[in-house]
Amino acid sequence: MGFATGGKLTWKDGGDSEKTNYSRPFISTIHGARITQYGFVGLGVGVQYAYGKMDPEYDDTSNWETLMIPVFLNLKGYYPVTEELAPYISISLGSSICATSSYGGSGSGYGSSWKTKLKGGFYGEYGIGLNYRQFNFGLGLQHQSMKFSETYDGRTDDEKASVNSFFVKVGLKF
Repeated sequence: MGFATGGKLTWKDGGDSEKTNYSRPFISTIHGARITQYGFVGLGVGVQYAYGKMDPEYDDTSNWETLMIPVFLNLKGYYPVTEELAPYISISLGSSICATSSYGGSGSGYGSSWKTKLKGGFYGEYGIGLNYRQFNFGLGLQHQSMKFSETYDGRTDDEKASVNSFFVKVGLKF
């Protein structure tokens, strides 16, 4: 389990960024095997809940209230110091699914209909850590891409964005 800080939302078209609070607690599980004393390969799944302000500069009322489910491949490179102590570097690559979000809705009026939805996208995690006996400690950077989809009178417009966040986590190794 861990926590990732908020960051800037960077839009793919034009590269503009805006301040946001995409802070989120998360829990994840990775199942795999140590293929050598130096390497690990596993598959993981997690749950992350972003709760901060979407746009604190202009709209202080809208919160993310977003539940993302990342699914990823995890690779670790270990440097065993002793049988009980091993620092490592880690990379996780995959995709996330947006299970629910406050950004979304639909309606109609004046002969028009509209619908908004937040979708997941690429998920990456890059970090360092330490295994001590059955305990795991890690820190690094999480990258979350997402797609803001708006449909108005049958025409859909998708805008892609991403957030980079610093994370810390602790866990147990079985």
